[in-house]
Amino acid sequence: MIFDAGAVRRRPELIPGLLGLAAFIVLATSGGGWEVTGWAPAGLFMLGLLVAAGFSYRSRLRGLDRVNLIAISLLGGFVLWSFASIIWADVQGTALEAANRALAYLIVYAVFSLVAWRADSAMIVLAGYALGLVVIGVVVLAEAADSSEAALSLVNGRLAEPTGYANAAAALFIGGFWPAVHIASRRDVPWPARALMLATAGFLVQIALMPQSRASLIVIPFALLLYMLVTPNRIRAAISLGLVLAATALTAPAVLDVYAIASDGGDVGAAFGSARNAMLISAVALLAIGSVVALADRRLEIGEATARVAGRVGLALSIAAAVVGLGIAVVALGDPIDWGSARWSDFKGDYDEGGFGSSRFSGDLGSGRYDFWDVALTDEFADSPILGSGADNFAADYLQYRNTGEEPLYPHSLPIRILAGTGLVGAVLFAGFVIAAITAAVRTRARAPDPLGRGVAAVALATAGYFLLHSSGDWLWTFAAIAMPALAWLGIAGGGLRGSGAQARPAPMGLKVAAFAVAATLTLAAAVALALPWISARLTDSAAAGWIDDPQAAFSRLKTARDLNPLSARPDLVAGTIAVRDGRRGTAAAAFARAAAREPTNWYARLELGALEIAGGDLRRGEAELRRARALNPREPLIAMALRRARGDRPLTTREIDRELVRRVCARVGPTQTTRYCKD
Repeated sequence: MIFDAGAVRRRPELIPGLLGLAAFIVLATSGGGWEVTGWAPAGLFMLGLLVAAGFSYRSRLRGLDRVNLIAISLLGGFVLWSFASIIWADVQGTALEAANRALAYLIVYAVFSLVAWRADSAMIVLAGYALGLVVIGVVVLAEAADSSEAALSLVNGRLAEPTGYANAAAALFIGGFWPAVHIASRRDVPWPARALMLATAGFLVQIALMPQSRASLIVIPFALLLYMLVTPNRIRAAISLGLVLAATALTAPAVLDVYAIASDGGDVGAAFGSARNAMLISAVALLAIGSVVALADRRLEIGEATARVAGRVGLALSIAAAVVGLGIAVVALGDPIDWGSARWSDFKGDYDEGGFGSSRFSGDLGSGRYDFWDVALTDEFADSPILGSGADNFAADYLQYRNTGEEPLYPHSLPIRILAGTGLVGAVLFAGFVIAAITAAVRTRARAPDPLGRGVAAVALATAGYFLLHSSGDWLWTFAAIAMPALAWLGIAGGGLRGSGAQARPAPMGLKVAAFAVAATLTLAAAVALALPWISARLTDSAAAGWIDDPQAAFSRLKTARDLNPLSARPDLVAGTIAVRDGRRGTAAAAFARAAAREPTNWYARLELGALEIAGGDLRRGEAELRRARALNPREPLIAMALRRARGDRPLTTREIDRELVRRVCARVGPTQTTRYCKD
């Protein structure tokens, strides 16, 4: 039995597990936790759990799986290397943020690795996570369907909530699909729970269709094959998957219509309502069918030999289905070489200017990623292949060498992001972590004393596999609500379940004292590293939101924010923007000058400085700043306009710059939950 009222009392490992689960759900409702104000407090919270778990499970420390210890060490090495990259990074504040994010992820992996998990306790946490995502999804759909502002949940017709980014929204919900569909296939789970999990899996995969993420559509088949390869009972797994996919196929038209109706300017609220109703009918049907299947399965006895044969048959059928599907695709698409060449040409281009018609899945593959990756590899990585340019220092280099009008913060690929930012050293450390963590999870699957334990490892491997594959073509690493659970489940599997690992030998007292001193020092350092930038960001956000009521208080907060995080230019950039809007030209110029000094590659600070100097009558200094800005961002039309108008009767003003940048955001994403001002 997995689910019963006294589970927490009898299974103390559920305390850190459920607390961590709560943090993941909160992150999911906080924009996916991609900003420092989301993942940094989550990292501090997880650090507290790590301290508590380290004390509670101190006798387990020396008995941890050796391969998993190697994984933790390699990820720790990657974190340290990311911090070291601050030294040579052009944008040191960004490198600090990247290193801190990696530190938070290391803490999550370590917490879930350290706890001594029973397989059924792990399943409770996994089930709770899936159900938590269902609640979030239901709230998103309900608010959209019952609101006159349903379109605010969309970006270019695609569901973006709760993360604000459509591809991340799809990945978030798919992350909960794996534990749900697996628990639905478990014979040792009570039948009501199996039925509930089957309905949960169906809901999550259906709502994940609404963002129309092409990357997820490409990755899911590979993740499904991986899941079928590692799951302990393939026949039951295939039945659960088949039921969910069949229900999804019937529901898909209503779900996908949201994009088509939004693109045509139709009634988005009604479209959301139709999709919600179709998904509700699907969930009820899966609940009923799941109940029947689960009750029938309780009466069915399958021998061990038969189960092994059935498992092989299930895997063979999965592979055969993939081959048949590939064959159908070849027949439908024609010459695969010509088709591949055409798609490659699409991919090398920008977004399809003609739009995507009634479905984003039917458009070409252009997205700007080819240029992102080309600049990251041929410019950023090539300039410093060993050390890298500094963690997450892609944005400034891309603006200098780009061939598109895009302004991405990250290269939309985790491997390329790591390679370009932290060089071969960082790439080897991170790749080593991934290999070691997966190896540890595979070893746990092989050593687990029962199918339930093997199932936990299967869910972890499928979730991590999907996350890593999708992250190879997107910036999902930035979203803590997606990355943290994937690493947590991998940590559960990598740490070894009870009954599958070696017993620890008592450590000498001297070693205990030394270990305590090192641990205390590292904990304090991690707390400071996470807390100061977080408080700085909170103060900056507070100043930006409340400056109209009390400008002086806002400037005071920004000064404190600058002192707490001396590597970040953001407090000064916000101070300069506020000063411009409040008519304080001298204060604005001083703030932008400080920002430019902290971030020499910040073109925006140079542009604002140039406009302010020209407005103040110093044409020579103003044009010099504008030329510096142009060198940093040659394709920026605002800079070219400022230089053209510098010697005319109407120099470009800071207010015009502000209005144009806001207009671009609105033209790109339109009014959303975070850009409501675009409606004005």
